[in-house]
Amino acid sequence: VVSHNLPLYAFGSYPADQRWRPLVWMAALLLLTITTLGSDHLPQRLKRLQPFLPWAWILMVPTGVVLLAGAANLQAVPSRAWGGLTLTLLLTTASGFLALPMGVGLAIGRTSNLGLVAMLCRIYIDLMRAVPLIAVLFFGQLLLPLFLPVEIEINRVLRAVMAFALFAAAYVAEDVRGGLQSIPPTQAEAAAALGLNASLTMRLIILPQALRIAVPALTNQAIGLLQNTSLMAILGL
Repeated sequence: VVSHNLPLYAFGSYPADQRWRPLVWMAALLLLTITTLGSDHLPQRLKRLQPFLPWAWILMVPTGVVLLAGAANLQAVPSRAWGGLTLTLLLTTASGFLALPMGVGLAIGRTSNLGLVAMLCRIYIDLMRAVPLIAVLFFGQLLLPLFLPVEIEINRVLRAVMAFALFAAAYVAEDVRGGLQSIPPTQAEAAAALGLNASLTMRLIILPQALRIAVPALTNQAIGLLQNTSLMAILGL
């Protein structure tokens, strides 16, 4: 039974003659993951490519969308045919890329000295952490279209990505805020003594250290996001 249904687990109802497209994307994702994890052990000639790894990760999402949806000479495949491991990886990767910068921005805003900004960020974080994820997904899939004009229709996969990203950003913000609070104030004082303003201090001194400290917690969030994509089966994806 398992071997007979392997294509269903991997590709969902994607057309059989076009399954090479999600397979190519998943293979590229796996190769990029292995290259990133083993980048310190690459030959000296290939280590020159390390600065391009972040750009390769950023391009993974649009590349996957183009391959799955179809463009140019590729046959168009509607999003309702996407499924299985392919859709799981796409939802996780796309929503993770959106949630990380949103969460960092919320964490910086919550720890800022601007009272209104800090209050708005705190309200958003506390509200999203108090709402079940399935409620956010229901709102994005079922209720949001009711508030839009009839002629405007947002793709269901895009609505799912946005719902996951908005929800995960609140948890990412708390993880990053923990990293920010762990940095001693002497770091900012030393940066001020060197003549750096608040923006440069945060970007060059505080935030890199905070993100490094928050990596274990962010890894937990990524694993949770991967597991939570299964909830979309309730909503027809």
